[in-house]
Amino acid sequence: MGITIHYEGIVKKNHGPKLISYVEDSARNQGWQIDRKEKNLITVTPHQDCESIIIQWDDTLKFSGFVKTGLAPSEVHKQVVEFFYRMKPLLKQIHMEDESGYWLEYNDKVSNPSDKELTYFPARSEKDLIDSGMLQMPPFATDDDRNFWGTTPNYIEPFMDVAAVRNRMGYDLRNEPYVLTAMEIEEGLVMEGFQVRAEDWEDEIFYFIHLATWWAWNRSEGMGATKMRRDKCIAFGWALARGCHGFGGGFLNQTHRRAHIALDLLEQKEGALSAIRSLEVMESLFDFCGLRCRLSPS
Repeated sequence: MGITIHYEGIVKKNHGPKLISYVEDSARNQGWQIDRKEKNLITVTPHQDCESIIIQWDDTLKFSGFVKTGLAPSEVHKQVVEFFYRMKPLLKQIHMEDESGYWLEYNDKVSNPSDKELTYFPARSEKDLIDSGMLQMPPFATDDDRNFWGTTPNYIEPFMDVAAVRNRMGYDLRNEPYVLTAMEIEEGLVMEGFQVRAEDWEDEIFYFIHLATWWAWNRSEGMGATKMRRDKCIAFGWALARGCHGFGGGFLNQTHRRAHIALDLLEQKEGALSAIRSLEVMESLFDFCGLRCRLSPS
């Protein structure tokens, strides 16, 4: 096996030659092997016990890949992470998933404090709130569906407004004129490569997590069906459940950890949120998890 770094990015317009030069210079300075170099492709190998790093972008300037570093010395793994961090000025965007956690650790060390907090809040208003009466149940809905959509938990004092967030997602995903059932959400998730347990739908928190994950997946449709995007959608779903249900536990990935901490910091600052503010925070969390919206909500 070995520790893996997943990466994806978009090269800035007209920065392709600069990116090739950066990779080439970095490889030489660190004693890495340069395996191949072309107009929009460069491959380097940091260590004999490390997989090669392949940077190859398409006509849209996007690239993605992964590299296993776990069999090489730990210092090599750190070099690879820092190599990608220093690449950022040449890229329109970059997203990383580092199984060791060093990418987050290094970012925390060198980044501004604001990078750890939710700072982008799209404005929302009363017209964005969805009343429960606007959500119709299909004839084949189960008791689990009716309980989830028809009731709001009163056993907790949530940070975010559960009904406002749930109803907004349900309305955005509806199969006119009905909300999606657990069966329909599960079919969609499984088709896109997500794993869902049948018993999850009996628990309103896991029902909520799957709904949020599916909402994030549909909202980020233009990003491409990659594992990294799936992981970000899952992180969003679990973090949103933290905000709406106080649901904690361990962290599934780095994005989940960052999002969870960012919500905790915001709760310390603002306390319980109004329905409208909850929608703004939901949108902010979506952006914070590295997801990009295809369309604005109606």
